[in-house]
Amino acid sequence: MDQQQANERPRDAAEPIKKNRIWIWYFVLLGILSVALTGFLIAFNLKQQLTLEDLHRARRLWEEKGPKDYDMTYKKIMERSEVFEVKVRGGNVVSVTLDGRPISGDLKYHSMRALFGYIERFLEMDAKPNSPRTYTVATFDEEDGHLRRYIRSVTATRHRVEIVVDLKPVRVTGSEAKKSAS
Repeated sequence: MDQQQANERPRDAAEPIKKNRIWIWYFVLLGILSVALTGFLIAFNLKQQLTLEDLHRARRLWEEKGPKDYDMTYKKIMERSEVFEVKVRGGNVVSVTLDGRPISGDLKYHSMRALFGYIERFLEMDAKPNSPRTYTVATFDEEDGHLRRYIRSVTATRHRVEIVVDLKPVRVTGSEAKKSAS
């Protein structure tokens, strides 16, 4: 029998057919990588979450190094956005505008200290048993601890609050210092 006839003859029935099982290992590896990636993303997300300790550290830095005289603009974004412009002199709020219109009442609720208190109350509420799951992150200035950006999102209700802060320390002149003292 020549080589061509040997190649053309049918397989022997007793000869086992080798099955290719590489596809099984492909899906096993794909499953392992998917589980590992999910675990990494969960750990990364939890590490980003704002904690009371992070907030207290930023607040202490603000109390130690934050300016007593500053102009701050913060945008509060919820269902609609509001822009507050705040002037603080000697640690006291002297004026606040909301979307360009002056507001009255107790102005102290618009200082950096008040924003820290606002965030702390939500962190305490979110830590209580049976409270809805929330995603909360914040960034603080590395030099003086002031809030730069805050996001709180309630997973179940899709309620979301974002605060973006622009703070500028100001040098107070003698006449301004007298006005804010009175």
